[in-house]
Amino acid sequence: MFGKKRPKEAAQKPKDDTQLTAQFIQDFTGFVSFMADTKGVSQLSDYEEMFNDARASSLFYQRRNETLNVPFYIHATGVKKVDDFVASYLIERTIRKWGWELLTGALKYGHQPAEIVWKKEGAYYTIDYLKTHNIDQYSYDSSGQLCYSDINGQHKLDQPNKWVIHRHEGSRRNNPTGESILRAAYWAYSFKRLGFEFWLSATEKFSVPSLVALFEAAKDPKKADAVAEMVSSAIQDIQAGSGGAMAGVTDIKEIKMSGSVADFNMLISACDVQIAYALTGQSLATNDPTSGSRALGEVHADTMAGVASNDAKGLLYTLQDLIGMVIRLNFGTDAEVPEIKLVTNNTAPWEIVASAIDKGIPLSRKALYEQYNLAQPEDEEDIFMKPASSPMGEPLEFADPIKTGKKKALSEGASRRPVTVL
Repeated sequence: MFGKKRPKEAAQKPKDDTQLTAQFIQDFTGFVSFMADTKGVSQLSDYEEMFNDARASSLFYQRRNETLNVPFYIHATGVKKVDDFVASYLIERTIRKWGWELLTGALKYGHQPAEIVWKKEGAYYTIDYLKTHNIDQYSYDSSGQLCYSDINGQHKLDQPNKWVIHRHEGSRRNNPTGESILRAAYWAYSFKRLGFEFWLSATEKFSVPSLVALFEAAKDPKKADAVAEMVSSAIQDIQAGSGGAMAGVTDIKEIKMSGSVADFNMLISACDVQIAYALTGQSLATNDPTSGSRALGEVHADTMAGVASNDAKGLLYTLQDLIGMVIRLNFGTDAEVPEIKLVTNNTAPWEIVASAIDKGIPLSRKALYEQYNLAQPEDEEDIFMKPASSPMGEPLEFADPIKTGKKKALSEGASRRPVTVL
């Protein structure tokens, strides 16, 4: 219309690199917004996905295995029939198998309920195996009673001698679901996983540099668009080693991603360190550090050992409950229950024990056999001991024995001149 400026035609949306960059920014924004909500899991079985991460899974199993490798022994009660039963049925392999089943689930989910399946062996009832079920279907009522939910509703699992529960950082009255060791590492794991996706997305978009041509735009928008289309087509046809000239183009810029793989490695390493602290309480003993003194590394190794020892002590209470169930079921509720004990770092090193024996300090033979996991002889014929030797060593046996008279002469002349015996 007359007297009004002609409205400019809407410019077409840029293509190629500009659109890729916009999409890249959108992906990154979504990545950051997702990380703000990554505080935990919606259900305990979600922790299973963390075992796809090599770092998280290896540290989890390292902590579990170090805990299960802590030595233990069962203290005898002095009641022959009970001690004989323990020696026959509650052997180390059986108890470690129970511990493996309970500890794996408790560290992973925070708590691990298990159904006890019994079997009859002669005159006794023994535990055949521990059966675990879907962890997400377990729950607890207000009193801490274990329940199980299915399509028919919620059911209380209160049958005697049928269920056992091991918890990590929890109890029936306070926090019955315990605390998973993976919870503190979940944020770092998620950041690391999404960092991988973000890096792959950026590499895919910018690993091959893009070219952008700068030219003087015509006053007529249509002509400017035509020139831009022509220049874009010419740039797309550029091949390695080719040459050419384009009218009106003042400069050609290269768009590429800045940074290097080393920058990304720093991000992954930082996430790995946080995962190590969450799962093992330290990093130097389970990482590949570029710095750190030997003394500091030993401190971290002691920290890891302390974590395993603490887990073992917690597991000990649950295993004691299982042993109590077995003993009372077979020998009555008033039967004396043998106590399971750990061999911890508080036990004196064997060198000190051997020195005390040499000096004649009285020690408990029973404690030595139990705490150092030594096999006690069954009878006198089963005893193996190092043959006793004289303080001066074994006597020499000469091929040509020296006669008494000659020996005396040699003895008398020993102080006057050296004597060589051939």
